[in-house]
Amino acid sequence: MSSAIGAARGALFDLLEAAAPVSSTQAPAKVQVTYGPPDAYEDQELLTLAGVETPDEDTAALGNHARDENFVLVVGVKAHDPAGTARSVDARGWVLAEIPRTVVAANRTLGGTVQTAEVASIRHDDRTPDGVAPVIAPGSGYVTFLRVAVRCWARIT
Repeated sequence: MSSAIGAARGALFDLLEAAAPVSSTQAPAKVQVTYGPPDAYEDQELLTLAGVETPDEDTAALGNHARDENFVLVVGVKAHDPAGTARSVDARGWVLAEIPRTVVAANRTLGGTVQTAEVASIRHDDRTPDGVAPVIAPGSGYVTFLRVAVRCWARIT
């Protein structure tokens, strides 16, 4: 009777990696898929499994009996183009954020690891809450970070 979170994260990672397009800033390389929150030091375009939220965790439900498990997998998105404009980086960020939505819609059970999954929200991350920000170093273009929340339900038996 173990949590479905680890298996669901692994399955979502594999699905994102298979769907990752060619990078618009680092062609012919694909958009990097990784774990952990995106920051300024990785590739310019990222899809990353950034964390897990368990908003419905109930300590009374824990134990050695069947139960429902509800959790949110957070997918971080980073789009940065040193030569891009605010508008082009914003547009690319939303294109990349659409990848988790498409992947989840095509595989609602995340490879059979959950009963159902759906994208609950897509919003700008706290690092760029207003959308797109200039990179601190002069002439380094613009960056945007987005947060895609994938709500999952699993039955632990």
